[in-house]
Amino acid sequence: MNPKYIGGVIALIAIGYGALWSSIGTDTKRDLVTRLETMRDQGMKVQYSSPKLRGFPYRMEVSVEDLSVEAPKQGWAFSADALTLTGHVWKPELWFITTTTANVNLLNGALIVNATSLTASAKTDDTQTLQLGIDLAAATFKGRLTQNKTLKGTVAELHLRLPSDLTGATEGLMEETRFKGFIKLANFGVEGRSVRGLTHGELDFTWHGVGPTKWSTTDLSNWRDRGGTLEVERLSLKFGDDELMADMSISLDEELRPMGAGSLKLVGSPLAHLKAVDILEYAPDKPARETSLAAQFGRLSIDGEVVVAELPRIKP
Repeated sequence: MNPKYIGGVIALIAIGYGALWSSIGTDTKRDLVTRLETMRDQGMKVQYSSPKLRGFPYRMEVSVEDLSVEAPKQGWAFSADALTLTGHVWKPELWFITTTTANVNLLNGALIVNATSLTASAKTDDTQTLQLGIDLAAATFKGRLTQNKTLKGTVAELHLRLPSDLTGATEGLMEETRFKGFIKLANFGVEGRSVRGLTHGELDFTWHGVGPTKWSTTDLSNWRDRGGTLEVERLSLKFGDDELMADMSISLDEELRPMGAGSLKLVGSPLAHLKAVDILEYAPDKPARETSLAAQFGRLSIDGEVVVAELPRIKP
């Protein structure tokens, strides 16, 4: 083939790729602004700098600085010094999100998360299920859900599978599954405590029912009354060589206290570690290696009648 033709074909491919890159990148930048402005129109407090598009030719990067979103009616807030969306022309369904610093307030302060950085990936599959993965570095967790203790760790991962429609559908009392999730923690401990912390933790769960979104008495009661449950399919907590493994189905009783039943398996003395940081009030010296786990009447018990902790009312 004539070299001139080869050069012309290469030039056309390069021009076409550049036009496609610019089109997708511009659309992404416009979509980001549209989403943020829609939040503002819905009454949320939104602040951000003008988005920038860069990364040609290898990738597309859309970034904003000084991002802040406050949604008091929905009970959440998020802020970051900078947020960047990264994608590729040949994989338009997959995007990566990175931030420098990440500050998240959930359920009206029930859980406050701070991290030095956040990395996330988002992908929609053929069934219109959104697969979301989030990694936090040097994260801290604090709020009513942690009994106002500050939990610190080097790594925290959260993976969710979310249906495209999160409004939920009902079938009898049990609502449609809202999402499935997986949480992984490493090197976690309670701030100010010398006890050896959690070296590794994993949680597989399924959330049934829509809400609560505002962490209010009404939302929590509605979630419970419409059949809402949290299915803990696998919980693993490792403290060095000691390990706790459990599964449990959890809801709320009439006084908004955790209620449910499951099973427990122990290797070594993991209950002693939980007692040392006041998560448990009592840890038997020689518990059964495999036993039952129950939450009822405001108490958490193992092996039928051995109460290891009081379960207070969840306070909105």
